[in-house]
Amino acid sequence: SDADVVTLAEVSLRNRSLLTQLSDTYPYQFLCPLGNRLGEAVLSRLPMVPGSGFCTDPDALAGMMIETEVGPVWVVALHVSWPWPYAQARQIAQGVLPRLAGLEPAPVVLGGDFNSVAWQNSVRSVERVTGSRRVGALRPTFALPPLGLPIGIDHVLGPGRGRITVMPGLGSDHNGVLAEIELLPRP
Repeated sequence: SDADVVTLAEVSLRNRSLLTQLSDTYPYQFLCPLGNRLGEAVLSRLPMVPGSGFCTDPDALAGMMIETEVGPVWVVALHVSWPWPYAQARQIAQGVLPRLAGLEPAPVVLGGDFNSVAWQNSVRSVERVTGSRRVGALRPTFALPPLGLPIGIDHVLGPGRGRITVMPGLGSDHNGVLAEIELLPRP
């Protein structure tokens, strides 16, 4: 896709070797592993601000600040659990929102598996706390079992206008989302 940055969710022990294989293209990488099954990662062609990487515990976010031609930008990978009866509301309220609210001032680009459609509170609350908005049109990225109902639960948030292209799953049960986001110089 020739993307400048990549956010990954559910990076397992089995597929972590892909990060090494991508290190020539994406030399700046930050991985937040959680056991052998899960973890989030951010990969970038653009330089990472030293010491800016962070993880949340339990699993939900991996982030780092990168240097762009318009200034520093936070890039964050997100993965949260399903909504009720699972723990998504608690995970968002107690882990995700406080950590995102504590970021140093800079635009935020966030991509990941929200396990929620765009109009649910989890997506809206992350938009509010990061000062971002969902990028692109609503597109299905996951086939909800058991009927294979297509829904859009993978989203990219950014500070400006943009568009998305839904990509193949490449072995995942989710489709990838390629976003083109307008980053404007800060006044």
